[in-house]
Amino acid sequence: MTSNDERPPNFLRRLFWLGVFIVVLFGLYSAGWFYLADKVKSEAGKAVAEFNGNGIEADCVNLTVSGYPLSFAVTCDSLAYQDDSRNVAASLGSLKAVTHITQILSPGADLQGPLRTSVPGMAPLWIDWDNLRANVKLSWPLPRRVSLEAEALSAQTDPADGTDPVELFSAGTAVGELRPNGQDIDYAGSFTDLEIDPGAIDGRVLPPLDG
Repeated sequence: MTSNDERPPNFLRRLFWLGVFIVVLFGLYSAGWFYLADKVKSEAGKAVAEFNGNGIEADCVNLTVSGYPLSFAVTCDSLAYQDDSRNVAASLGSLKAVTHITQILSPGADLQGPLRTSVPGMAPLWIDWDNLRANVKLSWPLPRRVSLEAEALSAQTDPADGTDPVELFSAGTAVGELRPNGQDIDYAGSFTDLEIDPGAIDGRVLPPLDG
């Protein structure tokens, strides 16, 4: 082998230190990710615990944080809230909220139904969907945008009390967006194939609506 084929010692040394730098940098990143994941989980647990007391119960069942190394994913098997003093209750299926490292200020969440609600003066409701996604553009002090998009959205009275449920409405899609506007909040929304059950409007029959 001629001298022209040999790697200069300085090149090998620089290559070695580059490898060391990459390993150290990855180790620091990994430590930071797991520290932040633990912090997110503990703060979320504290937030849920702060709701509890004085007749209020809140729960995020099986709260977990995952997604290493390129994202954070917070999941709950189910969500529940109950306020005995106001006789208000709500429950929801699973929640998965994800934010990617490259888009840390744009988290998104997928929610599974049904949403069940109980409020004084109203029949308990059962709201369900095939897909429901929420997206947020974070800013300070308020988000720049909060949007919801649902497919195959429907609502009926909750059959849990043993009575036959009353169908209320169904829609092929429903989209809504909230934006702060000074001291106000602007809302824009749309829906397709909205069908309102005649039983919910005193027997009147309406055609499918878009709006």
